[in-house]
Amino acid sequence: MDRGGVETLLMNIYRKIDRDSIQFDFLTHPYSQDYSYEYESEILSMGGRIYKAPSFSHNPCGYRKYIKVFFQNHPEYSVVHAHNLDSASLVYMREAKKTGRYLIAHSHNTEDHGKIIKRIMLRGCHHIIRQYPDYFYACSLPAAKFAFGKRIAESSSCQIFHNGIDVDQYFVDNALHLEMRNRLFPDARGPVFGTVGRLLPQKNQSFLLDVFADILKRDSLSELAIVGKGELRPSLEAKAKDLGIERHVHFIGSVPNVPDYLKAFDVFLLPSLYEGLPLVSIEAQASGLPTVVSNGVPPMAKCSDLIRFVDLSEGTSGWADAALEAYQKGRDQRADRIEQVRAAGFDISEISKRLCEFYKNHEDMI
Repeated sequence: MDRGGVETLLMNIYRKIDRDSIQFDFLTHPYSQDYSYEYESEILSMGGRIYKAPSFSHNPCGYRKYIKVFFQNHPEYSVVHAHNLDSASLVYMREAKKTGRYLIAHSHNTEDHGKIIKRIMLRGCHHIIRQYPDYFYACSLPAAKFAFGKRIAESSSCQIFHNGIDVDQYFVDNALHLEMRNRLFPDARGPVFGTVGRLLPQKNQSFLLDVFADILKRDSLSELAIVGKGELRPSLEAKAKDLGIERHVHFIGSVPNVPDYLKAFDVFLLPSLYEGLPLVSIEAQASGLPTVVSNGVPPMAKCSDLIRFVDLSEGTSGWADAALEAYQKGRDQRADRIEQVRAAGFDISEISKRLCEFYKNHEDMI
């Protein structure tokens, strides 16, 4: 339960549900059993429990044993909502069904990450696990077809589940934008471009650095803020230095106040190679932020007049053009798009209410 897209979606829902009626507990299998992940203290404060199984990839036998005993010892869990569809799902989904749980599988992506052999293995897992769930959710139709296949994706057993946000957190006007910008980037004298996401190959931050180097050639006062943590940080820092742009690039790390950064940015950039439906693209639009994304982001992410899709084939020059155009167009005109985002169906309050009704209806069927 670190601060990432899926985890943030789960926490957004968890904060909004009636916890006197429904409680979320979390079964995880982290690499480190002792490390306290970023959302854990909040989960515990809201009455949730966190179970940590051994890492499946590091200890598959220990993981199988743990999962078998877990479902035997915890009959109180009537609904299992599965957000992890990797090889571990071959174990926990089978045990969940053997012990009579109502099982929901939830797809959040349109590609698997990792090297080609790992991706081939994961595609095989997706085919096998389709036999277990009673119901299927996905953040977009491409994500549903990717994980579950066309037949299931277009069936009555599958539903598109919007990645909702707490829209009221994203109120902003031009005065608040300037206040947050001055607070978070007090030395900035030019446009502040920003991105939010784990530092992983999928998010394509290496390409973003090349884009920003091109931006700096045209506007030498520009700044780039990269919010998030991940395995690529050392190589990205080294690349920024090699490009000679390190004084203008800020690696912020993982932060609890992402809305503040979105309010402070002048333009949001997301050149992902692939996405299911990136929550942060919805958050950026809600906060009135001119948003430039790749065609790896599905069209349903468009929920306001602020977003522009730019193909990665347009290269660094095309992306630099789009970023600077977005800055000039939105300059001194900051206003949130909360009502547009709400009308598009991304209000977490409504989404959480519908999900809890679904849980209750299907709990009665067990």
